[in-house]
Amino acid sequence: MMADDLEKVLVVAGAAVDERQLARDLDLDEGTELKVVAPIQQASSLDLVTGDVDDSIAEAEDRAPDAEAGEADPLLAIEDALATFEADQIVLVGGTEPDAGFEADLAEEVRDRFSLPVRELQG
Repeated sequence: MMADDLEKVLVVAGAAVDERQLARDLDLDEGTELKVVAPIQQASSLDLVTGDVDDSIAEAEDRAPDAEAGEADPLLAIEDALATFEADQIVLVGGTEPDAGFEADLAEEVRDRFSLPVRELQG
């Protein structure tokens, strides 16, 4: 299989993820390319105005060793990631806590906006 034929999966991490475990959970073929984006947690209004979002970025990057911090709005984080990574599917990894992860209708919004298959997992 040529490199261009490998599946590309965009993972949006609302919770901590282990890429190897994630690949097993999703039953991905060896060589599947994963890109992990962790939307930053919404900073306070003062932090946003002053541009002090370093703590939010560090927290987002802690969710996965190779994650990139993304916009607080998951849809914008996905849009930014898709500008440089041509994904074949999107995986949303929500948290296990009731207030962690993403809004209930996010998967539907992502499907409608980006016309890609979307899978949901709990972290």
